[in-house]
Amino acid sequence: MKTTVNIPEKLLKSVMKRSGSKTIREAVVLALEAYERRDKLREITKLFGTFKDFMTPEDLREMRGMRDKRHDLRRQQLGGRIAPLTGGVSRPRSRQNPA
Repeated sequence: MKTTVNIPEKLLKSVMKRSGSKTIREAVVLALEAYERRDKLREITKLFGTFKDFMTPEDLREMRGMRDKRHDLRRQQLGGRIAPLTGGVSRPRSRQNPA
């Protein structure tokens, strides 16, 4: 869109220098995008702390502790027939070719 705007020269030069813009158009577009991004972030931050049923850090620790107890119990039930959990991705065991 073409428009005529009276922009303070000192401000425009500063924005062009800071943004590395080579043209006035590029500086204006970058400034508008930065404003829009900040405005969206401002809207999102209004939502922080509004989740009533969200898990607290204490709830999360308790849930993980219960999970760990279940895993320990399952390992005891299987009598060590499974490999201990290492936190990594489990890989299928390679099959040995009967030669």
